[in-house]
Amino acid sequence: ANLKVSGYVDMTALTNEHCPPEKLEQSFKGEDYTVEVVYDSSSELPEGATLTVTELTEQTQRYTDTIEEMLDENRGLSSIRLFDISFALNEEAVEPLEGSQVLVNIFFHNGFTLAEEENLEIFHFDDSGGAEKIDGQVENNESVEFSTDSFSVYAVASSAENRAADDRAFIIFDSNNGHGGTVPSRVTTT
Repeated sequence: ANLKVSGYVDMTALTNEHCPPEKLEQSFKGEDYTVEVVYDSSSELPEGATLTVTELTEQTQRYTDTIEEMLDENRGLSSIRLFDISFALNEEAVEPLEGSQVLVNIFFHNGFTLAEEENLEIFHFDDSGGAEKIDGQVENNESVEFSTDSFSVYAVASSAENRAADDRAFIIFDSNNGHGGTVPSRVTTT
């Protein structure tokens, strides 16, 4: 019998269409926080890439620079915590594919202390050092969740939107709130 090929089917495309890509989860436990990430193969993060999180404390110059940048642009901020979130493979930093979605959740074991009328906000610092506010979900002041395709420093800060625009913010460091180093406990306005 003469067999004739009447068409080709791309099996990979078909399979992908019917089986959603496999979800991968990783978490990193810090002193009083846990960061969880969820992503799939569309992020093109290489197999074996591990999530690493470093909280920046004011012992580092990077912390000071980042805080100054934030306060220049956003005067109504108070408590601020900075997290450097990244993926590494064999000690080389790797980034997800631009435009892909990696879901990030930062969970604070003891909650985030807020004054009345304050909200938690999330900021992302790009490579040029600028801070941009990003949309995310905040749950009971215990966790923040957002999607990103770019990893670097993220800040979680409490802010009171109703402060006067010309208020100046400054940070008070509290040396004994259980972080083994000092972190800003409060930023007050003058």
